[in-house]
Amino acid sequence: MTVTASEPDFGSLVGGTHIVLTGSGFSAGGAAPNRVLIGGHQAALAAAIDDNHLEVEVPPGQTAGDAEIVVFNHLGQGSAMGIFHYSTAPTITNVNPSDILYTTPNTVMTLTGSGFKDENAGFLKVQIDGMDAVDVQVLSDTQVKFTALAGALLTQPNIKVIDTRGTGTIERAFRYVPSTHHGLIIFPRFGSSFLQFFDPTDQSIVGVERLNTAAVLQTTGVVRSGNDLFTVDRNNHLGKLNFRTQTFNEDPVQMSTTIISLVGVGDMVYAMQRTVFGTLELSTGAFTRISDVPRGAEIVADSTGALFMTFRDPNTNTARVSTIDKVTGVPGTAIVVANNVHFCDLRYLDGVLYGLSHNNGNNTNSLVTLDPTTGATTVLKTLDDQACAMEVFQ
Repeated sequence: MTVTASEPDFGSLVGGTHIVLTGSGFSAGGAAPNRVLIGGHQAALAAAIDDNHLEVEVPPGQTAGDAEIVVFNHLGQGSAMGIFHYSTAPTITNVNPSDILYTTPNTVMTLTGSGFKDENAGFLKVQIDGMDAVDVQVLSDTQVKFTALAGALLTQPNIKVIDTRGTGTIERAFRYVPSTHHGLIIFPRFGSSFLQFFDPTDQSIVGVERLNTAAVLQTTGVVRSGNDLFTVDRNNHLGKLNFRTQTFNEDPVQMSTTIISLVGVGDMVYAMQRTVFGTLELSTGAFTRISDVPRGAEIVADSTGALFMTFRDPNTNTARVSTIDKVTGVPGTAIVVANNVHFCDLRYLDGVLYGLSHNNGNNTNSLVTLDPTTGATTVLKTLDDQACAMEVFQ
């Protein structure tokens, strides 16, 4: 008995593909019944068409690639390698565009990868966070187009492709962005907005309504780590922020200390307790003290990684700004902040230092620019809600 070829020479890992084996000794001379193993798994169907051809239903496989075929019958056995392989599951390597405006009703997206058409891939389904995409067009084995609908601001959906060859997934495939410009993500402490996006190009503000089920409330600090935003809430929880659910993405860390300000510089995160400057480990919430600071100090880093802090002089109750050494926590020469503006958070964007301020005297909340070399301030926007934390969007 011999086994020399398979047509087709591939099958799906989920099984069910029908192939025809070519060889000899499948039916003549009382050979039947035949038993076929592919990759060590027995086929449910092995029916001789004639002595040289055997129809086989491919069993489910474990790994993609070449699989040995073995045929047994009353005449003996025959085997072969290199004549049949399990097809690889589809893969997604790239999604274009990577950012789309969250209000755009339909955006044509292109997936690049493999396993979309060849080797009897069959009907291909594209899902965005579990919902079927529309207008799916399989252009080739390596490229698919589909249409993405409008989505929730700043969410990063997962994309899944499903065909007879299997399933391929890419997590956080693209972003629903508020603008094509850089801007600031502002987190109000109270009010109907969960977050607001400030576009410095036209000084517009777009709000995202707070959900009734939102669990991340009264954010006191936020910092970027790669593509994630970590936030600290008023109950001293620290975790990754999920923009879709407005909750922590996973179980947050319960910290033993109160963090009022934090900023990332490279792989380091610097933070302020109420009267202490130090570093914060995002995975554990561990705070390491560097130095004491005036009560209520806020920190920010410029594009070079240099740190600045704003604070109130405990003797004169005047607002000040100074540099602060990252290693020793020693402040530089303090500059008086014009108009005695007190800041709740600060961020540099495109060389401009922005700050969130709250005036207790008239209970107003503002977005303000600050020149740390002169202390000059300019009010850009009066905010409807008191804001307590912000991060750069780019």
